[in-house]
Amino acid sequence: MKATRKLRIEQAADAIINFIKVNELAIGERLPNENELAEYAKVSRSTLREAVRMLVSINVLEVRHGSGTYVGPGPNETEDILNFGKIKKPLKLVQDLFEIRYLVEPTMTAKAARYITKEQVHELEDLAKKIENSIVNETLDHLDYDIQFHQVIAKASQSIAFYNLFPIIYESIVQYNKKYSSATIKEETIISHREILDALKKGDEIAAFDAALIHIINNRRTILD
Repeated sequence: MKATRKLRIEQAADAIINFIKVNELAIGERLPNENELAEYAKVSRSTLREAVRMLVSINVLEVRHGSGTYVGPGPNETEDILNFGKIKKPLKLVQDLFEIRYLVEPTMTAKAARYITKEQVHELEDLAKKIENSIVNETLDHLDYDIQFHQVIAKASQSIAFYNLFPIIYESIVQYNKKYSSATIKEETIISHREILDALKKGDEIAAFDAALIHIINNRRTILD
């Protein structure tokens, strides 16, 4: 990412945080729509989306699919709390992030199968369809939907610890999509998300654990190969 674009994204993130502070928005309150925020921050919608992703990664914002963007529980700052931006070896970062996902995400997904609500299942169904349509039509918004898909699962686990580990999951998705976009990987994404969703719908903790584990193993294998 060029320095000037990165600066615009950071400035947009600062503008969003300023909007939250000036309007004294509390956790859980909804922000204006994308067009209004982009106009407020004086940036393009694509730059605004990147800024929103950045703030979602540190829990400053929360995107609720079909509803909007809300103030999250995280710190009111744009600091890279996990210092990913300082790492000079992106491939090593991706490998290490998937190692953490390997240890954490299957258990988180199994726990989500135990506690997931009907509303969250419907949300995941809608997101899974949008991911598939985006991949089939070769549009770029499948990454946003993918991140939201995993965020809903993290929230469904009803674990504060798991939910706050979401930045790790988020960053691995972002880094992974930067480097790997073959048809095989996209097909695997569609299949694995279907299997995860099917297990969650059934409330099957073992199947949910296995589906998440297989998803991560397949992604890791691609990197290591």
